[in-house]
Amino acid sequence: MTSTKKYQLAPRKIATTALFLAVMFPYIGPIPGIDTQPFAAMIAALIGIYALRINDPIVQSAAFSAIIVTAHSILFSNDATITYIARSFFPIFTALFIYICCKENWFKFNVTNIMLVAGVYIAVGLIQKFIDPSFLTGLVSRPTEHINLLIQSGRGLRSLAPEPAQLGHTLTIFNVLVFLLFSSRISNISTTTFIFISLILLSANIYISSSLYSFAVHGIIVFVIFLLYRPTVLAASLAALILYGAFELFGSITGQDSRFFVLLNDARSNPESLFRYGAIYRVFNIPISIISSIQYGIFGFGPSDEKVVVYLNMFGIEFSFLAGGRNLGGLIEFFLQFGILSAAHYILVFIIFIGSMKRLAQGLKKSARVKLYTVYILSLVLLGFQYGSTSNPLLWLLLVVGWCATAVNSRQHFLPYRQASRPGMMP
Repeated sequence: MTSTKKYQLAPRKIATTALFLAVMFPYIGPIPGIDTQPFAAMIAALIGIYALRINDPIVQSAAFSAIIVTAHSILFSNDATITYIARSFFPIFTALFIYICCKENWFKFNVTNIMLVAGVYIAVGLIQKFIDPSFLTGLVSRPTEHINLLIQSGRGLRSLAPEPAQLGHTLTIFNVLVFLLFSSRISNISTTTFIFISLILLSANIYISSSLYSFAVHGIIVFVIFLLYRPTVLAASLAALILYGAFELFGSITGQDSRFFVLLNDARSNPESLFRYGAIYRVFNIPISIISSIQYGIFGFGPSDEKVVVYLNMFGIEFSFLAGGRNLGGLIEFFLQFGILSAAHYILVFIIFIGSMKRLAQGLKKSARVKLYTVYILSLVLLGFQYGSTSNPLLWLLLVVGWCATAVNSRQHFLPYRQASRPGMMP
């Protein structure tokens, strides 16, 4: 009987493992010209019939968004291609896929699994850094020749991501996911363990991706976490000293000729010079996308390849940016692409996010809820709205994490720890 049961569970375990890997390694795949492989979206299309059977506000909201995408495609039917229409549906399918996986407990989601995945990214990055720069680069759609350009330009390594900035973005998402599971008491890890995990991921962001933008976003989020939770203030101060020493050591080894240090020095000595670099587009992606979409028309760019010039006044100087229908992604891309019709997409994001926050904060004291909400909202803005593919399953996992069935089922086990703070734990 036992062997029969194990045999019956084996296909399910294989399937759930495959689903988990598709979510956690979204950049690996054979489809050329696409950074975020659409496996999650394609799987979601296959389970769409199952999803429509669920009387659920999120499924209904996703269906409404799909109707809006259809109407928008008809509106721009003269220019809309099959590729454009499919790409427009992918974020909805991905959101639905992640939500159903979490709600139905189709894969095991916890701190251990997150760190195992992060460890793979870090290990591959370290091998690329010290042994072979082209190690496993063929698994990602970007050509391997791109690696030489990264090295020559002084930029970091990409590991299993399309480029260094996206590797840093991915590591930051992992850090926030660990924080949410930790601060909500879903995962019963100590404060010391959480700080150690954060410093490991932050260090990997510096040494492997070497993207100043990604490190800045990661650093801001970690700094706010340490600032809000008083027991970690001392650890944060020590971490800052350690990181400063690491900067000096890294600079002495590399001669400070890496892109990271060039940007860091420019930021300190001549902030205006930062506008020479493409990373500045990521910093101002939200206002650039909003202004360009309004300039173009109330229904957004749609499938148009046209560009508009956006002017922003900073440091008393007017800077111009060229923006198009996709720009640098992020959830703000919905407004850029669909204009006022993007309200349907943002309703879907809002319903998922609010539901996730409430589930994560269930049973916490008011002060702890406020701290969790602050970090969660900040992370959504910096990691969700500002940069990245709207079809990235990791982005939607960040939004849906509170809905994970594993988290809900384990809540009762850790409930006593959520009612009162333990010594050495965040309140």
